[in-house]
Amino acid sequence: MELHLDLSEQKITNLDIDEFEKSIGYKLPESYKEFILKYNGGIPNKPYFNQYHFNCFNSIKYGESTIEAVYKIIKDILPNGYFPIAWDPGGALFCFDLNKGGTYGFLYFLPEGDDPELVTENFQDLLDELIETNLW
Repeated sequence: MELHLDLSEQKITNLDIDEFEKSIGYKLPESYKEFILKYNGGIPNKPYFNQYHFNCFNSIKYGESTIEAVYKIIKDILPNGYFPIAWDPGGALFCFDLNKGGTYGFLYFLPEGDDPELVTENFQDLLDELIETNLW
């Protein structure tokens, strides 16, 4: 079954992404840009990757819980250069490391009160390997 997201927000454009990157001061990974142009957030039909459950991906623009809105609220408590894109059913965040260097584009799980856990080094790998059923 192909991945799709329910309850996605209104489509965005490359210009929206460019403006968004300027507003946050970081460049987003290319595979994520392709993903967000297609879906702009939503609930995945295949939410599981290893032991992680992706409850919902935030939209860039439009809707109630945009990435920018969430980022503005929590940026001071996130590790420097981390950027939230999704959350699990308990509200813990999945964040990109957007710092320049060897971990740019790595995706981390940030459980409350615990150290970040590496989920994947490549967002496209995550998309390719999401599954419907929790095997853990």
